[in-house]
Amino acid sequence: MKAQNVPFAVASAYQEPERFGGAVLAGVPKVGKQTDELNLLAVLAQLINPDVS
Repeated sequence: MKAQNVPFAVASAYQEPERFGGAVLAGVPKVGKQTDELNLLAVLAQLINPDVS
């Protein structure tokens, strides 16, 4: 997905999922497990409009 510029997020209980998934996960928005609605919505907003922080 990253190679085709398809936005995606990672839902992981790991603090740094790129340590296990490799460089392809570096810089990808992360939604921790457990998460709440506000965190999930913030990450989704980041995927929809990456220019807004």
